[in-house]
Amino acid sequence: MQQSFTAVLFLAALFVGLGSTEAAAQTHTFVSDTANNRVVVFNTGDSTAVKSIAVGTAPTQVVLSQDGAKAFVTNSGAPFSISVIDTSEACITTNACNDTITIPVAASPQSVAVRSQGDSAFVLTDAGVVQVIDLGTNMPGDSIFVGGSDGGLAVTPNGSFLYVASGDVTVLQISDTKTLSVVGTPFAPEVSPELDVFNFAVSVAIARDGTVYVPFNTYSYNGLFGFNASGGIARIKPGGTSVSDVVQLFSLPGSIAVSGDGRLVDAAINYMWFQTGYGAAFFPGRTVAAVETAAMGTAANPLFGWTDLGADGILWNQQHTPSGVAITPDGASVYVTIPGFNTIARIDTADNLVKETFQLGVTPDAPNTARPNGIAITPNPSAAPTPLTIDAVDDASTSPLPALAARPAVANVLGNDTLGGAPAVPANVTLSFVSATSAGVMLDSGKGAVWTNGDAQVGPQSLVYKICETANPENCDTATVTLNVRAPYVIDAVDDHATSFAGTTPLSNVAANDTLNGGVAGPSNVTLTLLSVSDAGIGLNAADGSVFVTAVASVGDHSLVYQICEIESSSNCDNGTATVTVIPHAVRAVNDSGTSPRTGGTPIANVLANDTFDGSPATLGQVTLKLLSSSNPGVTLNAATGAVSVASGTPAGVQTLQYRICEAASQSNCSDASVSITVNANVILAVADRARASNKTANTAIASVLANDMLAGGPATTSNVQLSLVSLTPANRDIQLNLSTGAVDVLRRTSGGTFSLVYQICEVGSPTNCSQATVTLDLSGK
Repeated sequence: MQQSFTAVLFLAALFVGLGSTEAAAQTHTFVSDTANNRVVVFNTGDSTAVKSIAVGTAPTQVVLSQDGAKAFVTNSGAPFSISVIDTSEACITTNACNDTITIPVAASPQSVAVRSQGDSAFVLTDAGVVQVIDLGTNMPGDSIFVGGSDGGLAVTPNGSFLYVASGDVTVLQISDTKTLSVVGTPFAPEVSPELDVFNFAVSVAIARDGTVYVPFNTYSYNGLFGFNASGGIARIKPGGTSVSDVVQLFSLPGSIAVSGDGRLVDAAINYMWFQTGYGAAFFPGRTVAAVETAAMGTAANPLFGWTDLGADGILWNQQHTPSGVAITPDGASVYVTIPGFNTIARIDTADNLVKETFQLGVTPDAPNTARPNGIAITPNPSAAPTPLTIDAVDDASTSPLPALAARPAVANVLGNDTLGGAPAVPANVTLSFVSATSAGVMLDSGKGAVWTNGDAQVGPQSLVYKICETANPENCDTATVTLNVRAPYVIDAVDDHATSFAGTTPLSNVAANDTLNGGVAGPSNVTLTLLSVSDAGIGLNAADGSVFVTAVASVGDHSLVYQICEIESSSNCDNGTATVTVIPHAVRAVNDSGTSPRTGGTPIANVLANDTFDGSPATLGQVTLKLLSSSNPGVTLNAATGAVSVASGTPAGVQTLQYRICEAASQSNCSDASVSITVNANVILAVADRARASNKTANTAIASVLANDMLAGGPATTSNVQLSLVSLTPANRDIQLNLSTGAVDVLRRTSGGTFSLVYQICEVGSPTNCSQATVTLDLSGK
């Protein structure tokens, strides 16, 4: 059988590269051929065909025991069964022993897993049942329903737990009696749930340290176009019952494999979801995703690389869609089966490229075109991991760096470095300083940046650094960063001078005449800082370089010292002085005069009307107005309008008011003036009266002498005038002037005749403002 198989197994290309290096112990690769109901075995190192082993109907998955002594094959076609193959060297290379044992199962097996103790195996069927197989008797044992019709199984290295990936992830505890019990609650392969997003576990693999990796498919109903499909890989920490982190693959993965050292996880991409303006559909995948496990859960990108398996055209059935995935014990190669094209591809993990492909041929025992499906490689825990190609690439600064300054020469030396063809990042390499030509050239090993500080010497400089693979610290490479440190540019801050009034900006930019390296110094190449001022009334706006004089700045010379420093070299500076001579505005207040009646008024509308500011009429926007004094409280100044008012009742005569105007922007620049207001007395008029009365009896000859008298155009009354008797001719003590009412009374029977009574009225508010009149009284004796 070996000779016939060897004759029909051919290679499309010879194996080259790391994968062709023979391992310390020979390993075999087992591939299920679904179309021909067989498992094909070949030497992993050189791909030499060894044997073709008949199994049950439609074999799919192939799994090896932890010691590599047995292979377990799921036969998905009726009659449903599990094939157990003796994989010892004698059985593989000779016909000295029985090749297979067939164990029937109740439904189509989807996945199989073997306990590390070798005493039992576990089968997931399309009925959603996990079946225990007693390998001592090769008979079915306990079973438990988990749900789902497809998925994968994996047993932890200690043989205590079985992880089932079948929609949800179910953790089963394996007892010594080979019975199963659910641990906790089945959970979705996600860190946290999201509304209208559903994640389904499709397979599972467990690393030697117990870390569980679960490929999942995502179906989302909350996207921009409604439905969307994607997927990724979830990680569960050893012994965990929840997902710690995930890496998105932006496509739908299927089978998965973990390298012996746990550094890499490779997943076959079964489908992609395309959404266009014309429609959407699932499209067969054609790639294998490689994930750097150390980068999962960090800021680094854990996607180590993508391998394109190619296609025979653009149609969906022409895509080289992968099925099974297996990684060699040394991690040098990844083997992938492509059932639709009878192809097995080998990917070199150094660069994630397909190095060769081969096919399974047609033989009398295998007449159908082969469909390689499941794949497994003999485990070898002692195999040393194959070093990845590590490449530290030289870097150079794009422009000269200034001396006397801390400046970045290269943002990240890892930016162009690679490990295994993928970007080198802190998650997969360590970075260290080796040497530098100047103590001022330094490496920030945390961020990968190369800097110069103020001690870097002028001229060409270099720094050597080293990167080493985190998983294999002996795998290292060095590179050199070259840079040039230039001398400081000539910087010149030129003094400035300006003459200005207070409250202005005499210099728009002190740096306007300053230079750097012979060119204009400006915000793009220098910083501007105020050092000192001679007066608080002068200042610098560092944002635009303008020098301003405040409104309170005193008249005279003021100086301001500033500094400009090169942005690229902050220690490269020069100082300059700006001198500002503050001059006053010409402020002149001119005396005013006016008149007002005692009834009140506004004799002057605005005292500023004849005042000047720099020779022009002064306004309240230019000057402030203040009352200094007034000779009478009734004479006031409105500082908001400049009006002088006289209150009613203000004493007659000349009243004076002193005021001051000051420059609004400089309150020390002032001028005073006087306002003279003549307050005219009210017109007072006492009008003569005539009356005839009897002298026989007491009577009132005149009710009030004030009845026809006037004050300020209005009636004179006892409330606004003071009434007094001047004379009565001839004298008669029986005739009386009532000073309270103004009445002229005959007090009793008296002598007859004509009498003249002179009276006086004086303004109450101005007692010197008086008028007299005569009352002629005829006492006829009647």
